[in-house]
Amino acid sequence: MVVDRAATQGRKVAALLIDLDRFKDFNDTHGHAVGDEVLLAVTAAIVPRLGPGDVLARAGGEEFLLLSVVTGRDTASAPAEQVRCAVERMPGDLSVTCSIGVAAETPEPGLAAESAAEWVWTLTAVADRAMYQAKLAGRNRVVSTPFGISSTRRASRDARAARSGVVTMTAAACLRPSRSTRP
Repeated sequence: MVVDRAATQGRKVAALLIDLDRFKDFNDTHGHAVGDEVLLAVTAAIVPRLGPGDVLARAGGEEFLLLSVVTGRDTASAPAEQVRCAVERMPGDLSVTCSIGVAAETPEPGLAAESAAEWVWTLTAVADRAMYQAKLAGRNRVVSTPFGISSTRRASRDARAARSGVVTMTAAACLRPSRSTRP
């Protein structure tokens, strides 16, 4: 499991919550069959970017969760940006983009399976908040939060600090090597 491997290696687990922008419009305009084709195409665009041991799952209607062992938050932002660019560049007549929230934290060694699952859900909730920041910032971008599980309660109480601490990557990053800018 990703959590066990990260804990053993003293590394972080990155949760990338990938949400397709305006996906409901695909279903409403082109029908659910086209929406299903878009989901398959997005999966095909993401899979080649997975590292050994990464886990990709469909987390909801148009959401995917990618769990990966990384060395730090910024290290997780680069693959997230690669995924975002791959989705944006998919061939076809439909324009598809995604917003990605990134959260990363080092798990404690020896978490029981139930605790590890709860830990992953909590990390995913942090990534979910970052993904909504990407949506609010205009979609088709990666937002990486500096807050992990240990500071989630504090970040919830101090939303202003959470907003001022995000790292955002935009569509311009597809044209050159990944870089981050502060809003």
